[in-house]
Amino acid sequence: MSAREDLFDLPEEKERSRSLLACSSDYFRAMFKSYTQESKASVIHLQVVSPTGLQHVLDFIYTSLLPLSFESLEDTLEAASYLQVTDAIGLCNQYLVNNLTLENCCFSANVARKFYLPDALAATEKYIINNLWKLLCLIIKAINYHTSVFRQPVLQDKSTTLRNQKTRIILLGGGTASEGLVTDVVAFDVYNHRWRALTQVQDRVQNHSMCVVGNFLYVLGGEIEGGAPGDAETDKVLSVTNKVHRYDPRFNRWTQITSMLEKRCQFSCCVLGNNICAIGGRGENGVLHSSVEVYDISRDRWMKAREFPSGYCFDRCPGRGRGTFASTLESLWTSNQDYPELYL
Repeated sequence: MSAREDLFDLPEEKERSRSLLACSSDYFRAMFKSYTQESKASVIHLQVVSPTGLQHVLDFIYTSLLPLSFESLEDTLEAASYLQVTDAIGLCNQYLVNNLTLENCCFSANVARKFYLPDALAATEKYIINNLWKLLCLIIKAINYHTSVFRQPVLQDKSTTLRNQKTRIILLGGGTASEGLVTDVVAFDVYNHRWRALTQVQDRVQNHSMCVVGNFLYVLGGEIEGGAPGDAETDKVLSVTNKVHRYDPRFNRWTQITSMLEKRCQFSCCVLGNNICAIGGRGENGVLHSSVEVYDISRDRWMKAREFPSGYCFDRCPGRGRGTFASTLESLWTSNQDYPELYL
């Protein structure tokens, strides 16, 4: 059976499969009565159930094994409730009771209430009452986190990160020959091998730099497009910028942070500890930069660092921010010796 695209295909031995499904689910038992339209269909569409939840419930029916995690628990419960697989619902109920922590007890209580799991709801309410003071401390910590907007990337822990994190490759900025610079940001899912729309940039931009800190995406500098958006007849004017924007994937929200000290494009950036370094590049009128500046995330502040002996321009980032290039920069700024020769 397949759960792709919210549907499943009945296998060749459909009578045996139907019997197994009917024994495990009141929903299927009613569906496969001889007088129903579905009993004669080769493909049955389930529009309500998510593919993930359906796959988990089908795995349980066929193998008696139910893969459970807090990331997929609601999908699994939704499918099990819709298909009336009571044994799977019972296992979800027990999973909530056995895995209560300070970080998930409120979430567990909401899930138990949403899907009417009385045993789990009673257990979560008791857990909350017994750990009220510890929860209040967590609430104070959460308030401090949300009021420290610029420091959030370096304050991340398991209570502030996405429960279901998946690796994505982000394509942002630049343009096409037919459309010019684009605003759409797309993400490639390395597990499903699919591109999907993620968000839109604040400015049409090219020759910028990007880095990731604490699962926040920073977009720095570049050349932004002037003129009326979508006006193909108007020549677009590109200007070098020092703007810096930060993207929060949890809330699909952009925040403009303190701009760099200098306008840059075709430059490199890397992450060193709680700092972001902007290195070289071109400024206005194409002038090469020899300057280096460092952004202190904790203080939302840019500071000048030791300059290169001459200007450098990068057409790509030399590394992911924590490799040989970053280590060389760190030793470069902290050493009293002459500048080493860098090969990029």
